[in-house]
Amino acid sequence: MPTGSAERDQLNIEIDQHYDAWAAASDSCYSIAPQTLTGAAAMLDVIMIRDGDNIDDAVLKPLLILRDSLCAMVQA
Repeated sequence: MPTGSAERDQLNIEIDQHYDAWAAASDSCYSIAPQTLTGAAAMLDVIMIRDGDNIDDAVLKPLLILRDSLCAMVQA
């Protein structure tokens, strides 16, 4: 999606709403360790969505691989 497109802006709003709801459920969304593979994959998604711009590409690629591996384990 191109930066600044209406579709991307709407997606960002939806992501922000989901993240805000999740963050509001705890004092700090990063302080609660996930208890399941699905939870770990979801936490990685949130980190990459919210903080991806601040994560170096050399670190982001392994995080994507880890997230995909966790999702594959859940589906197995």
